[in-house]
Amino acid sequence: MVKFLERHPFLVRSVWRRVHQRVNPLMFHSLDVNEFPKSGGTWLCRMLSECLEWRFDDNTYPWFGNAVIKHHRPALTTSRQISVVRDPRDVAVSYFHHCRQAFENDDFNRHVVELMGKHVFSKAKTEAEQFDAFLRTMITDPITPRFTWGQFYRNPSRDCTVFVRYEDMRADTAATLDGLFKTLNLDVPRDRIAAVADSHDIQKILKNRAPDAGPHFVRKGKVGGWQDVLSDEQAALVVKDAGDLLDRFGYA
Repeated sequence: MVKFLERHPFLVRSVWRRVHQRVNPLMFHSLDVNEFPKSGGTWLCRMLSECLEWRFDDNTYPWFGNAVIKHHRPALTTSRQISVVRDPRDVAVSYFHHCRQAFENDDFNRHVVELMGKHVFSKAKTEAEQFDAFLRTMITDPITPRFTWGQFYRNPSRDCTVFVRYEDMRADTAATLDGLFKTLNLDVPRDRIAAVADSHDIQKILKNRAPDAGPHFVRKGKVGGWQDVLSDEQAALVVKDAGDLLDRFGYA
């Protein structure tokens, strides 16, 4: 049994999280946050956790108790679910840089980075060539996650979700959080929301980060930064995958 757990850690983790998803709400409060990677889900979860004073279970084996739990699952269906969406062109740029880091103390992200590294980050390629290979893999033959941005948000389970756009969180974090809590019938004092939003202001996070801070989830957090990176051909590739969803979420 021990050897099986060691050989298949992500399978075991996935099964446990599905069991936890069904059992924990029977005894405690659960709030699930679902996203395509690099859409701002971790940032949102940390703020929700502080506002609600619930534990934040990231890419881990969640335990029982009041918790905010983050997922990257196309078919997630729960009673209290927030789905985070971000312009897929910005997601592509952010995910590329994320996958070039070394998460030595984070098994989940270390696994993701290693898989992508084997396929697209050849040392013989320039950064521009690496990015082009990464983007085409992400759109045409996804490795991790095993679905594209368009496939994730086009899944039927997306129709029963409370959506929040990363861009709206950046524009007015406190107001967006307040709106989410009202929609979910969660009573959180406005002064606490304002304080949490201020402490998690991305510009402050970037300004106060030590130069040798190591791998981190927030690189720039810029809205529309893809325009400085993607070629017309690359942007068109992302847009083709997104299809009508680009207009639905206000990114057209």
